Amino acid sequence: MQFFSRYSYIWKFPDELEHAYARFVMPSNLNSLRLVAFITFFGMSLFLVIDLFRDVNYPVVLATRSGALVVSAILMALSFRSSLSVVSIYLSIIALALANFGTALITATYGGMPPYYITNLLFLIFVLVITASGLNFRHALCLNLTCLLVFVVFSQYVKRERSVDDQPGVP
Repeated sequence: MQFFSRYSYIWKFPDELEHAYARFVMPSNLNSLRLVAFITFFGMSLFLVIDLFRDVNYPVVLATRSGALVVSAILMALSFRSSLSVVSIYLSIIALALANFGTALITATYGGMPPYYITNLLFLIFVLVITASGLNFRHALCLNLTCLLVFVVFSQYVKRERSVDDQPGVP
């Protein structure tokens, strides 16, 4: 336990240092929020066009991707307000990640998306949330673990893909 108490700064600074650090990185966190919102907006727009030519349930894909587009546009616009707090930036980044991931789960279930789509998006969320988002390590870790657990439950209980061996009539 001495090891963890000695290196607890990796997880959380003392409160006064934590607040000073949050104020110091506020400009870069705003830029990170704008970057993640732009990536979401650009990616969802691009995949809306790509999905026109794929064999998917396009009304479901259009509705869910449009929802993520609206969330990212609103958060991008809000990021230019001067009165954003550190907590609101964190909540905005979490909202973007959940909008992306929620869109993937809904389109995989009802839109006929291929199964690899969710795992690719989950990896992208891991990369964006940890490296580009501006979240503290503990917040990014909690968000990533939550998304991973939801994915595991979703893939095992909601949309379980049958293997070739599980299909009836296959020798």
